[in-house]
Amino acid sequence: MNQASMDMEFEKTITPSAESIKIANRLKELRSKKELSFEQLKKVLFEEYNIKISVDSLKNYEITEDHIRANSNLGMRIEYLNCFADFYGVTTDYLLGVDTGKTVNVSGLLDSQIDTIHNIIAEFHKANKK
Repeated sequence: MNQASMDMEFEKTITPSAESIKIANRLKELRSKKELSFEQLKKVLFEEYNIKISVDSLKNYEITEDHIRANSNLGMRIEYLNCFADFYGVTTDYLLGVDTGKTVNVSGLLDSQIDTIHNIIAEFHKANKK
């Protein structure tokens, strides 16, 4: 069985708890990459998106040592999910574990600049296949 088939089989057997863990891990990984504390993330989300999320809620969306509430992120508000995706430069499908790809925010760029970015990414893909 190839990797794609195994991934499809795994996705079919995912439980709500497994989905919750996948979301939690992705949110934690993305926040860690930006080296943000929960308090800093709370502040940034308010400043950039005008949404108020408590530190406790942010912790509940991830799995942390002091917040291990299984499935608590499955009730996340859609606007929060969209803000997280936009802030971290990923799709909501990525956060939900449906997709493994990430995105690049090109809003505000000229078409020629977007084309240049696509060309650079294509070159990286070619180089990685070697």
